Amino acid sequence: MTGPSGPQGPEVVALAIASAIEDPATPLRVPVGQDAEMILGMRRSLDDQAFEDAMRKPWGLRGD
Repeated sequence: MTGPSGPQGPEVVALAIASAIEDPATPLRVPVGQDAEMILGMRRSLDDQAFEDAMRKPWGLRGD
């Protein structure tokens, strides 16, 4: 997704992967990027259908 400063490049994910390789305490899943925390917070606060609807809406996708 695009944040206030525009889309992030692959470098953000590459750095997260490199950090995970170096630190054995890294959890199985690591949020990466400006939008990850927002999306995860939304996921925790909405039921399955509401979350799916929220993810589809920006792209005009229907849930049929």
